[in-house]
Amino acid sequence: MTALSLRSSHIFFGNSTTLTDDVKTRLREKSAGGNEPAVVILDFSSVVGLDSTAAHAIAKLKDYLLKNFKLDVVAFVTGEEGFKCHLNLSTRVDSEIANIRFSNAPRSLSLQTSEIDDTRRMSITARAVEMNHHIAEIPNSRVFDSLDGALIFAEDVIIARISPQALREDSGENFPPVRISESGDPDHAKSIMKELCPAAKPEEIDALFSSFERETYNAGEVLWVQGDPSTSMKVIASGAVLSFVEEAAASNELTYAGATSKLTVLNTWPGSLDSPLNIFTLKLARLD
Repeated sequence: MTALSLRSSHIFFGNSTTLTDDVKTRLREKSAGGNEPAVVILDFSSVVGLDSTAAHAIAKLKDYLLKNFKLDVVAFVTGEEGFKCHLNLSTRVDSEIANIRFSNAPRSLSLQTSEIDDTRRMSITARAVEMNHHIAEIPNSRVFDSLDGALIFAEDVIIARISPQALREDSGENFPPVRISESGDPDHAKSIMKELCPAAKPEEIDALFSSFERETYNAGEVLWVQGDPSTSMKVIASGAVLSFVEEAAASNELTYAGATSKLTVLNTWPGSLDSPLNIFTLKLARLD
């Protein structure tokens, strides 16, 4: 991740080219040193004025960076008042399309790029979409009113690149979960097991998965009730489970495909479904 603070108080025709060239040069230097970032944050919060020429140059800079560097996201920090210019620059640089799809597909899957962007930009997109293994979708550019917000978002992008499963469990706000598989097929469930057990050999995954049983539930059915004994572990292959916790002032939590329920938690959370659900269950009796 690279954060660049733009210190010029006013950006106009005369210095906009120098500014954009400086950003490009600094990224080329990082790339040449083998330290090309996945996320670049451009901090405009100290800039008090932008003329129309400079605003257009910044919009073009975003497109150039995504096309010519292996970036996943370009983030812009504007301050609470937004970009200080007449042009609605935020709409020009804040993408409404979720171009990047992080996937929990097998680790051997090569990184692909979307049809929208140049092939040099790294992201798991077209092939992962075809395989229907997405876990999160994000835009490749975004505007924030504070540097803290941009840093939190950038950290989540980095987590997604290293461990998509960790992203799913840790961040539902920045990256709304995406339904992984409508069919809940066994191969997909195995890929979840590989994510949960990265050190396991393929034959060990197969042996473990052979003890699982597939279960299908319809919306509204109860999966377990508070007080039930802990008798199994369940892997959600598709759909979602809505859990209610009586001891926590009737709070609830939505668990999406790709998650697992802990054995010791099953007697605490009653679950009901808000969508069709496919689950693979490992019963304790099968381990005896």
